[in-house]
Amino acid sequence: MNQIEIENRITELQIRKSSLQKEISDVDKNIEYLRKIEAELYDPHALIPKQYSTIEEWLEGHPFPNAVNAMRFKNKREAYMVQLSCNTYQDSYHIVKI
Repeated sequence: MNQIEIENRITELQIRKSSLQKEISDVDKNIEYLRKIEAELYDPHALIPKQYSTIEEWLEGHPFPNAVNAMRFKNKREAYMVQLSCNTYQDSYHIVKI
């Protein structure tokens, strides 16, 4: 290989390296985005009466603990959708993070 061929090969490799670094950066951004979505999907919340500040406080001494536990949700969006489904929940309940 002569000097020109070597320089051309180096240039090609640098271009390829730059392209691969951009691909890696794009993949890293996708991973970050998916982790953010995952965190939102598994962010437990509960829908509880407004006079309580935590679900544990509401659960304490409640005669029907399964009814209280049924108000636990995987994420805030699910709790919000249930809250919208009933006027009582909209007026007398609030969403808290577990």
